[in-house]
Amino acid sequence: MIKTVRRRICGATFKMETRLATIAANYAEQLAAYNAGREKLDTAIGKLQNRQAALERKKQKLNFPYWTEKLLRPVLDEIKPQLPGWACDDERLTPMGIGCRVSVFFCKRGLPKNADPWQEGKYIYIVFSPGELDNGELWYETGKKTDRFGLGTIGELNGFNQITKVLDSVEEAVNHLKNQSLKIKTNKNQ
Repeated sequence: MIKTVRRRICGATFKMETRLATIAANYAEQLAAYNAGREKLDTAIGKLQNRQAALERKKQKLNFPYWTEKLLRPVLDEIKPQLPGWACDDERLTPMGIGCRVSVFFCKRGLPKNADPWQEGKYIYIVFSPGELDNGELWYETGKKTDRFGLGTIGELNGFNQITKVLDSVEEAVNHLKNQSLKIKTNKNQ
């Protein structure tokens, strides 16, 4: 829209177009387009935020598969029936130290009530630690030691002198425990 006005300059009258109306109209169109575009984007963002909030709620409901419960406990459930006469103390599988070592003790069944189950010869144990968890890997301490870390060092206190090995089968863990049981019997007979 072009607006014309008459101006008198130096005694002469001229017909002049004012561009202000055109500029104002162009700006109003641009502002309307911006507001429409922004409103459309705000609506889309709102939908995405609602979707994100719904996904966050779903994420919060996911149960993390703790290695002690979803990897170690099923292995122990396979070991326990293969060790008759031994009760597994697996109520709490608590990782300890830098290496996240979990000690699992098996006490002799049928001990007198006043007997100390932790007395030498009345228990066997196995110590597990997580391996490459993305592959479901579980390690156990073989019972052998090295002297890489000096007495009283953080490495020694956290069990890093213990030789560990990937657990290849449940039978391997059962054999490790049965060997301890045999040593107990052998020591008793001597």
